[in-house]
Amino acid sequence: MNNYFGSLLTFQMERPVFLREQAKKTYSIGPYFMTKNMIDQPVTAITTLIEMALIYWCVGFIPGVLNFLKMTLVFWLVSQTAQGLGLIMSAVFKDMISASAAGPLVTMPMILFGGQFANASTFPAYLAWISYCSPIRYGF
Repeated sequence: MNNYFGSLLTFQMERPVFLREQAKKTYSIGPYFMTKNMIDQPVTAITTLIEMALIYWCVGFIPGVLNFLKMTLVFWLVSQTAQGLGLIMSAVFKDMISASAAGPLVTMPMILFGGQFANASTFPAYLAWISYCSPIRYGF
């Protein structure tokens, strides 16, 4: 979830500039979002690769380059989801304090129902649907 708080911080700092330029009709939300994601891709890919190089071999997962690359891809996709979630949360709230306060309200159910702490088959039927909304579940 590092990317979540990173994108939350950067968008909140860029928000006044974005709103001013959008009011002048310099560009719309689509090109801004695509450009921001393209600029963040190299940093996200490099940090994901470094983190997985440290974690994968130290934990002792199944050896093999193909297995390592598969897990790195999954980790990168979960990072992309966290980054998008951070952008959504920072776009919804007007200041960083509100967005940071609401962040755990969104991320904690995803963590709790992601399948790390409890098996999804043990959830009551009326709560089982929440696990399908968690990107962490798909990462596992």
